[in-house]
Amino acid sequence: MQPDVIVAIGGTDSRYYEIDDLAIVIEVADSTAARDLGLKCAMYAAQAVSEYWVVALPTGEVHQFWEPGVDGFAARRTVPFEGELTSATMPELTIDGRGIL
Repeated sequence: MQPDVIVAIGGTDSRYYEIDDLAIVIEVADSTAARDLGLKCAMYAAQAVSEYWVVALPTGEVHQFWEPGVDGFAARRTVPFEGELTSATMPELTIDGRGIL
């Protein structure tokens, strides 16, 4: 898997990040929205990624998923990316959605 953006925790050495290092995985979706919301979402949940976002360019929304499990993510919300985006698993992390594009 090669996400578009990650928010990582842990060291700053030059090694590749492990799944446990990933706080948030973000995919930016234009023509790939169906795959990012389907197959990739299931794969990230199965790998126990804490939080997963899909920035859906065609609809102007951010789909946020958290509480991963073998059957997918147990929690989700969809918000417009024109305002503040707050992480579900790291509530101290807020991103101004107007700066995404």
